[in-house]
Amino acid sequence: MSDHASLIRETAVAGLFYPSDPNELRETILGYLDGAETEPPAGAVVGLIAPHAGYVYSGPTAGRAYAAVRGRSYRRVVVMAPSHRAVFDGASVWPEGAYRTPLGDAPVDGEGARLLVERGDGLVRALPEVHREEHALEVQIPFLQVALGSFSLVPLILGDRDLEFAKRLAALLADCFGAEDTLYVASSDLSHFHAYDDAVRIDRMLLELVRSGETERLAAALDHGETEACGAGPILTLARASAERFGARPRLLGYANSGDTAGGRREVVGYASFAFVREEER
Repeated sequence: MSDHASLIRETAVAGLFYPSDPNELRETILGYLDGAETEPPAGAVVGLIAPHAGYVYSGPTAGRAYAAVRGRSYRRVVVMAPSHRAVFDGASVWPEGAYRTPLGDAPVDGEGARLLVERGDGLVRALPEVHREEHALEVQIPFLQVALGSFSLVPLILGDRDLEFAKRLAALLADCFGAEDTLYVASSDLSHFHAYDDAVRIDRMLLELVRSGETERLAAALDHGETEACGAGPILTLARASAERFGARPRLLGYANSGDTAGGRREVVGYASFAFVREEER
């Protein structure tokens, strides 16, 4: 047994971003899943883009993403989130143990984490301190626990967001795990603190570029501030892996902003949900 075997990442934002009471939390998430108005994809869902704000703001949009995989079976879930607090190069994996939520512990795939570190040539490191206060990964876990039930977790926080990094990480993930029994989740909100109509315009560009699969153009638009996503690294990584390695196409499931849910419209934050779907062979 390694030194990390009992390493527990305790909750950091339970009671702030989502309910800390397990019954209330489960009922809240079930409400979002039941309220999703999109038909579940017919093919294999290999990836999701889901927002990471407080549930009262982004929960309905996140619910549309997780409804697409509700009741499906995955051996492993790779969650990629941006770093809002720590500054570092590459990606950080929580190496072993579990991510704790009010719904219980999500066991970490320690073997998978070690594989990423060993094969990544410095691209992925085990930096538990990077994970301690980060909300963008944590808020995805309760949705996964309710939608999927049993799975092992590979939690990745990304310190970089450029396209070359995304290409390298996408190739590493595909080589280590593939997509047959793995779900990839890219955690991201969209534009931040623009007036409602401006936010919709800025976000529309990202939605169109993700749907088109034009990652080069998407990366350029993000770099130039034409569109915005705090989870640019996770989105670009998932988009590259899906297009080049998994044969999956993006499907927009929902878009909203905080002005549509629980906030005013003078300054809003945008949210989108996508599923990356591989058509089943006939």
